[in-house]
Amino acid sequence: MEKMKKMLNPTACNVTEEIMKLTDGLGCSIYVEASGSPKSATQGLAVLCNHGRYVQMGVLSDLVNADWNTIGDGKELTIIGSHLFAKIYPAVIRGIEKGLIKTDGLISHCYKLADWKKAYETAECSPEAVKVMLEP
Repeated sequence: MEKMKKMLNPTACNVTEEIMKLTDGLGCSIYVEASGSPKSATQGLAVLCNHGRYVQMGVLSDLVNADWNTIGDGKELTIIGSHLFAKIYPAVIRGIEKGLIKTDGLISHCYKLADWKKAYETAECSPEAVKVMLEP
């Protein structure tokens, strides 16, 4: 199967349905959960194909229930935990500074530090909030 690159916005579409359409019902072979959303974690386990690989990078905001029979006996998934560590930040910062890592569209809202309450409300309540930044 040809590699596909497509951004799926869970506030604009049913991601599970879209993945299944894009893969002719097979599911994806790798799912990286980086948002920390329990819904995304559950969705990832559901859309993986047999022998798929699930990577948990996001810090989950709540417990996630999973059907371990599906993971082990049904799909035989590989589950990997991964999290960035302090030593990677300098390399990422250099990559951003040099333009090697693109960040266009990453920050959806920017507030002055004095407006921190509004920033937190936006991050929590606005469906358009991707990353909310506070400026000193």
